[in-house]
Amino acid sequence: MSIMKKICLLLFFFILLSTAINTYAMDGGQAIEAELNKIYNYWPDNEVKYRYLSSGSYYIILKPEVSCISDIWTVSFIIVHERSLAKDDYAHVTLLFNHEGILTDARTEVQIANKPVIKADWKAASSLILTEKGITLLIISAASEIANNIFSIIESWNESGGRLNFPAVINHNINYVSQAVRKGINNYKSFSINGLYVEFFGNPDYEIPYAGLFGPASFGKLDALYKYAISYKGEIIDWRGKIKGITVGHGAWLVVFEDENFSEDGEKTGFLPGFTSSDLEEYENIHSIDSIKIYDHFPEEYKNIKWY
Repeated sequence: MSIMKKICLLLFFFILLSTAINTYAMDGGQAIEAELNKIYNYWPDNEVKYRYLSSGSYYIILKPEVSCISDIWTVSFIIVHERSLAKDDYAHVTLLFNHEGILTDARTEVQIANKPVIKADWKAASSLILTEKGITLLIISAASEIANNIFSIIESWNESGGRLNFPAVINHNINYVSQAVRKGINNYKSFSINGLYVEFFGNPDYEIPYAGLFGPASFGKLDALYKYAISYKGEIIDWRGKIKGITVGHGAWLVVFEDENFSEDGEKTGFLPGFTSSDLEEYENIHSIDSIKIYDHFPEEYKNIKWY
């Protein structure tokens, strides 16, 4: 075989190997969207809006747009107050977060039928250093301030019913979205920096993961696992009973159980940080997986099981 053919062959196998180990890890925006999906039950109405009842009136939140420029996260969404016999009301909300997930700016414009547009803005102090509790209180304070400003104007127009409730709906959704952004950014840090995650694959060729889970965590029944799983493409994929491959982050230890609820009677298998396999069927002692535990340390109680 000529030297050139050998070089080409080596390059071919290198490309195959590079493709095989690519796990398509999510980015920060997908982590945020995953948390938003959970809060709003995966947008059941055509996957773009969530409709619910509050104080006798129906409201819709459209799926937020998430973007990041220069470490500033922008999340924009629209809330609709449905009016059966009148023109619907709308609120357009834009929230800005820094790279740590701290809310720094909130802007809201509300259109009540044909009334003038109501604008309500909030801005955090420029030098903001907060504890986790302080960040939560900050979000609550910002949402309340915006809602109170909108309420006072609507009340002055002698409106009633669902329209007077609209500011409270805006308040709650600012809280929900802000908490989802904060959690999503923290999850992404765990994923990209701490490596405290596990990915599951339903195909033996490292296609896009069906689910990614952050630890520490325990799941006694995989039938409901997808409800808690990170959604990589903004949708639920029913991968139950189809786990073909696993990737364990560099900061995680995974124990899988043959039976539900971590039964000690069935087979147990451990996977060390960095473990990657596209085809678990290659391992004879790994049977069906019906419950799992993800640790941030080596679990001494399982030191005698088979580890990979």
